[in-house]
Amino acid sequence: MPGEGLRLGLADAERALVVDPALASAHAARGWYLGVMIGDVESGLESIDRALAIDPSHARAHSYKAWVLRSSGRLPEALHAAERAAAIDPHSLLNRHSLAWNLFCTGRPEDALQIERQIRNVQPHIDLGHAYVAIFAAWLGEYDEAVACLLYTSDAAD
Repeated sequence: MPGEGLRLGLADAERALVVDPALASAHAARGWYLGVMIGDVESGLESIDRALAIDPSHARAHSYKAWVLRSSGRLPEALHAAERAAAIDPHSLLNRHSLAWNLFCTGRPEDALQIERQIRNVQPHIDLGHAYVAIFAAWLGEYDEAVACLLYTSDAAD
């Protein structure tokens, strides 16, 4: 159940911080749960900023920050955080998908589509890349590509 997952994830992050208050990954995860799942944006950002104060190169914390900022409508800041995450760890699918979504949300769907096409072409077995190509291609009126990607994800689910 989603509610149970939220409760367990947040509790685990907080338990980890009791053991090690300087654990950047626990601060980052706690911030994501608070900011995105609970909707307490300021507390979420505060926790993520603590993670980044401990480790400014923690790519996942930057990605989580982008997610929290995007969910609260702070799109330019979200894009900056997503760009930072992708610059630190450009091979992370989480960071690349996050960057694509932030580009899309800030009015750059062509750039978002380019990133997702690269993911799809390099890692065709990952359904999410096909799904995101379908969304961005459809937005841009490239319906044949969108349908082909949707058929791929549908076939892969069978």
